[in-house]
Amino acid sequence: MINEQSIYKFFPYNFHDLDALSNNYLWFSHYSEFNDPFEDLFIANALNFEIAKYEEKKAIEFYKQLHREALPADQIEIRLLELCIKGELETHYKKTIARTIEHAKEKFSKFVSNSKVCCFAQDRVETKESALQNKLMWSHYANGLRGFCIEYNKQKLIEELHKTLGSKPLYASIKYGKLKKYQAEELLINSVNNIDNSNFHLGIGSIPTMKSDEWAYENEFRLIVENSSLNNIYSEAIQSITIGDKMSDYKKNTLLSIIKSNERINCEIHKAVINTNSFEIEIIPLSISTNKE
Repeated sequence: MINEQSIYKFFPYNFHDLDALSNNYLWFSHYSEFNDPFEDLFIANALNFEIAKYEEKKAIEFYKQLHREALPADQIEIRLLELCIKGELETHYKKTIARTIEHAKEKFSKFVSNSKVCCFAQDRVETKESALQNKLMWSHYANGLRGFCIEYNKQKLIEELHKTLGSKPLYASIKYGKLKKYQAEELLINSVNNIDNSNFHLGIGSIPTMKSDEWAYENEFRLIVENSSLNNIYSEAIQSITIGDKMSDYKKNTLLSIIKSNERINCEIHKAVINTNSFEIEIIPLSISTNKE
């Protein structure tokens, strides 16, 4: 049941959900269209691009790390000494930071503006918590067990999108915490210094992969592409389809008809039911064949 290679997308069951399943595509949305009303505002306003008060120690370390790949250590020390003797280190540091921040600001703004995202849930491997048995996911994203959930093989899906797009999509697991403003200067220095912050490499590019703690139940994984909302897949990445127990028979029959008529779908069909003793969600295999051979 727990699989670190699986990602799960919950659907409430509407026309677009059925159309995507029938015609082998996934829909990617802009950050401003997400159900979290804070997310696009956080991404747009999380960075403070002002340069902080100058600190010589920080400037020296930044210079060393910035040039470590291009120059031998002794040459770096000589150049630093020259800058210090001439009293030019502060000016050099501020100009470098300002130029880098301006470039990062432009790149970040373009990335956020052009990115389209598709969101998935993941199993919590370390605590053995199944996304398919997550009550809140079924409640919030699958219309209270009236919708369905598709399990994808993460790597296969990325490869399929790579074929479709001609370039590999970006992807990331979401990190959760208290939202706050970040000093762009510090994030740039973190990136240059390769500072590891609680096992999370915190850089400017990390901002779109951060959400408030309240959303941690999703354990979210995201695929990110440029500009394109409708992205075709080959459906071989689909591992299983789980139907919510409260879906009406009419809707269930329609869904199964679409699945069976799609030659590219060959997967297990499950049913998500509430155990009336434990009041937990159980996943029950259905004896329905999607084998097209």
